[in-house]
Amino acid sequence: AALNRAISWVLHTQRDDGSWGFWCGTLEETAYALQMLLLAGQTQDPVAIAQAARRGERFLTKHLNAPPNDPVHMPLWHGKELYQPRRIVRAAVLSALYLCANTRSNAQPAGQQRQISRAA
Repeated sequence: AALNRAISWVLHTQRDDGSWGFWCGTLEETAYALQMLLLAGQTQDPVAIAQAARRGERFLTKHLNAPPNDPVHMPLWHGKELYQPRRIVRAAVLSALYLCANTRSNAQPAGQQRQISRAA
């Protein structure tokens, strides 16, 4: 029951542009939301999960190489001040994109699978 509530919350907090984020949509928060949806399993509405994953993937792909001052790189970590560990965030984003592509390719007939481009 708790997992279904968490999935429902993630689905309902996705922004119109396909992202997730507290103040604005960020690469990091979107990556974590996608990982949660795609790794939790199809516990409820698989169509809604697939649609949310596609929208999130489009957001990540569109902003993957955004400049450092772009709001999609909102610093969310803090010590004495807010900061963003870029390599950790990049790994989370690439992991989420891989999960999206892998999930999608497992649902497509053989021969129609899209190659994952090297984004790093």
